[in-house]
Formats: sequence, C-alpha cells, structure tokens
Amino acid sequence: MDALLCQRDLGEDGTILGLNINLTAGEQFYNFSTNTITAASGFNAIYHMPVNQTVIGNGALDTYVFGSYTLSQLTITRNADGTVTVAAPDATDTLSRVQMIQDYTGARKFIGHSTSDFSGDGNSDVLLENTTSGQIGTWEISNNTPVWASFSTEAAGWHAAGSGDFNGDGVSDILLENSSTGAVGTWEITNNTPTWAYFSAEATGWHVAGVGDFNNDGRSDVLLENSSTGVVGTWEITSNTPTWAYFSAEATGWHVAGVGDFNGDGQSDVLLENSSTGVVGMGDHQQHANMGLLLRRGHGLARGRRRRFQWRWTLGCSP
Repeated sequence: MDALLCQRDLGEDGTILGLNINLTAGEQFYNFSTNTITAASGFNAIYHMPVNQTVIGNGALDTYVFGSYTLSQLTITRNADGTVTVAAPDATDTLSRVQMIQDYTGARKFIGHSTSDFSGDGNSDVLLENTTSGQIGTWEISNNTPVWASFSTEAAGWHAAGSGDFNGDGVSDILLENSSTGAVGTWEITNNTPTWAYFSAEATGWHVAGVGDFNNDGRSDVLLENSSTGVVGTWEITSNTPTWAYFSAEATGWHVAGVGDFNGDGQSDVLLENSSTGVVGMGDHQQHANMGLLLRRGHGLARGRRRRFQWRWTLGCSP
C-alpha cells in the first residue's frame, strides 16, 4: 500500500496546489498539525509546507516534494548525524531517512544513503582493491568520469568484505574481514582518510555474507553465514558494538547469494540460491519474536529472538 503524507486538503482530482499525483485505491492521506512528521510504512510523498519541518522517513523510497520551487532554489546540506537539511526560500526542513527530493517540475535528486558513497556527495563510487598489494581506494564518479582516491593498504590476511554506513554519518564505510582470525571491523571514511573501528571476531565456520539494513534503523548491519550449519543471522552495529540477531538455518544445498530490498519495504532482504537446482528466492526480515520454524515452498517462519524470516518464491529457476 502506498501512502501520501500532506498538510493540505485533497480534491477528488488528486491535485495538491497544482502538483498532480496519481491516486490509486487503498492510498492513505494524513493531515498533520505538528511540525514533526513520521512517515507510515510503504512509499510516501511528503509535501513541503512554509514552516520549518522535521521529517522522519521509513527507509523506503520516501520523496519530499516542493510544489513551488525548483531544485536550484534549494540549499541541500548533509549533516554529520546522517540527516539532510534543505533550505527553501520560505522555510528550512530537516529530513531523516528520506530518499528523494522532487521539485514542482518533476525533477528529482537522490539524497538517501548509498552503500558506496565514500565522499558523502550523494553519488555512488566504485570501491577498488588490489589483491596483491592490499591497497584500497575508490573511483569517485562525476559525469561518468572516475577520479581516483586512495584510502590505505590492508595488513596481511585482511580483505574488503563489503561496504555500508555502519555509524550512520551518511558516508559509506569499508567492512574488513581477516580470513585467518575471523576478526571483523570497518574503515570509517572521512575526507578519504580511513579510521579503524573493530567490531568482533567471528566464531569458527562463520564468514561475512553481505551488508544491509535488516532492522530498519538507518545503519548497516553485517550478514553472517555458517558454511557448515547453514545458519544465517546478523550483527546489528551500534557504536561499533555488534549485537547478534538469529534469522534461520538454510536447508541443504542453499547459500546466501546477495542482499537487497527486493520488496520495496525499506528493509534489506536476503537472496538465496540452491547450488544443485539453481532455484533462487528471497527471505524478507521484519521485527518479530519467538516464531515457529517452517521452511517449505510458499512461505515460512524461522525461530529467533529478534527476527522473523519470511520465505517467498519471487524468482524462477535457472534453465
């Protein structure tokens, strides 16, 4: 279900102050008397008002709409705490977990957190690693032109295992893993300078399987998989301290193939693949407690103290 958050009455034609919005059955509309707006679940269009507003999105593709201004009339500033300040001619708004800004012409600017934005400019960069020397850096992309920025050189035994915003500052960090000791931590990147932050050491048999925001708190978590038992879970990172959250155990032949938001709810999902049959599907995760265990075709729940694992057949089989 989509939702539209606004502060002005809607006519039956679906027009808000000249901004045409296509309405469909089941959409929700809200009028707020407060200057703090918290978005509902689903995709939201939140309308700018001529007062200072604080807007808290839900992590999905929420869009903040300016019905009277163009992007060139807005001053957009990314703050150290991960929020974005947007100064318009009539008011200044603070946005949190909002992904997009749209002006009255329909032009849009992405302001969400990319898992590969190491410079904090809102554009994704290409992370590069030299497997021989251990050197790590990025190509910062501007107008399809890469500009090299060197970070540092890994010590022996370490490798880049992923990237994400683990400290919530709006700039991507590099997840590092030691293949010998199982130690895991990050390089927090500021002005192309890495600062080491240690998380913890994996137990025997475990490895980093991906990075995503599984608990919808706006910070990246570390997806872990046990190669022997098939158990999958996450380290939820708060102030560089990991908290374990158990998801489920994969059935025989299955392994983690990737991470992404496949159902558009703003939370990361786990892509699973069966090495024998080529079947691919995804499990989405929502906060829940003490569910039973059922893994079968169709859907399922997995026992865990923090998470519900819902299995969905969303993709087909390989030939």
